[in-house]
Amino acid sequence: MIEVLSEPFYSEAHDVFRQATDQTELMLAHLADYCRELTNVTILSVGSGAGLFELPMLRMLRGQDTKVSRFVGVDPSPDALAKLRSSLEESFSDQLDYELVPLPFEQFDTPKRFDIVLFNHVFEYLAGDLLTWAHKARLLTSEGGKVLIFSPVRGGINKVYEEVFIEARGASPLFADDINRVLSEAAVPFTSRIMTAKCQLAPLLRDGIDPVKLMLLSFLTQTDCRVLGDSTRERYIDYYLSLRGSGVDWIAHPAALFII
Repeated sequence: MIEVLSEPFYSEAHDVFRQATDQTELMLAHLADYCRELTNVTILSVGSGAGLFELPMLRMLRGQDTKVSRFVGVDPSPDALAKLRSSLEESFSDQLDYELVPLPFEQFDTPKRFDIVLFNHVFEYLAGDLLTWAHKARLLTSEGGKVLIFSPVRGGINKVYEEVFIEARGASPLFADDINRVLSEAAVPFTSRIMTAKCQLAPLLRDGIDPVKLMLLSFLTQTDCRVLGDSTRERYIDYYLSLRGSGVDWIAHPAALFII
């Protein structure tokens, strides 16, 4: 039985995953470069969830003296936003002007405009047409503002995730090659780059039903591996281990960044 990851196990699994990969650090570095010349920035984060990327992002921007004059997080999960609110209060107190909106992006609207509209591995979950989302996001940017889309790359580390997604939802998630093709065919101006991170697989080598092992496997597959049969779990583990190069205990973990 396939069960898509949900809170609170999603956040627990993500914490284990973050310790295994340097992808977030690479993404933050690209974002830091983009914001380095900005003294003030307004940010809309679509699919912000509990802030697993947004909190490190806001701390990073504060550390490089880029003032976030307004931050808006949009996510359909009130529980996730409640966690984000608590974390924002703890980390920033009254130093950050923020708003958290418990809505799907399709229903979200505001007269405000933003320097950055951020989608961090979110496009694959949105319902509807990719160009509609991109057009709506562009309408929400201020003059000179940009839409930043971080997207997974098809195949490799994401192969099992795609299989699970299709089984659970009946359709494939959007990957970077899909976004590239649709934007190109519609003549939407954009730039893109690939960031190739590394994901350490040491937890997958632990014996038995180890909780850290299950959390890493669950996040890689985006399904709750605690409820899967032993044979299915082992098949997934064998696949990830097969991606290792000779003499290494990590596998490539690429992501694409699109700037519209």
